[in-house]
Amino acid sequence: MRSFLLQIQLSVTALLLVGCVSISNKEADLVRVKVASIVDKKNTSEVITGFVDSSEVKSKICFKPYHGKETHWLGTDGGIPELIVHSLMVSRDGRSFNIPKSLYDDFSDFSIYKGSLELHDTKMGFSLSYHGSDGAGAYGASFFFDEEKLYKMTIGHLGMGERNNMVTWVTSQRYPMQNKAAHTNPLPAPSRSLNENYEP
Repeated sequence: MRSFLLQIQLSVTALLLVGCVSISNKEADLVRVKVASIVDKKNTSEVITGFVDSSEVKSKICFKPYHGKETHWLGTDGGIPELIVHSLMVSRDGRSFNIPKSLYDDFSDFSIYKGSLELHDTKMGFSLSYHGSDGAGAYGASFFFDEEKLYKMTIGHLGMGERNNMVTWVTSQRYPMQNKAAHTNPLPAPSRSLNENYEP
């Protein structure tokens, strides 16, 4: 039995590595940027700082405890999360980029660690990547920015393959929309209600 569980764990790890590479390869010429990372003493946020084309890029991701009962969150494999992403901020040389909360309002995790955020230089500007959870609940997201705005987000998570019913890395894209009514999320809508211990 231990051998079988080890094989499953190794398979999941391999899928994560392949999935992360496939997300990166879809955006041409990603170059990882060296960053300084700080996780606060209360273990509720991570801040990274790096330089892209001599411009200082900063990002901060903040978490808060989740006390609800809903289970439709990325990062839990169907369970109830300990933490949910409360906010995500990105700035370049002090100018903030707007990141609609609807793009990450289903992100959760069970702990915060240095290295969950990564910065990449791209042809059009830069990208910020977030790696959430691990094992069967693992997922990753990349936010792509040009000089003016966030223009695209790519997300990947473990799921069942369409052709062979095997666990595979499933990717999709989310786009920021000016008109909220036009925004469509390719992942299933969360079933939670906003009045159940959840703040938008």
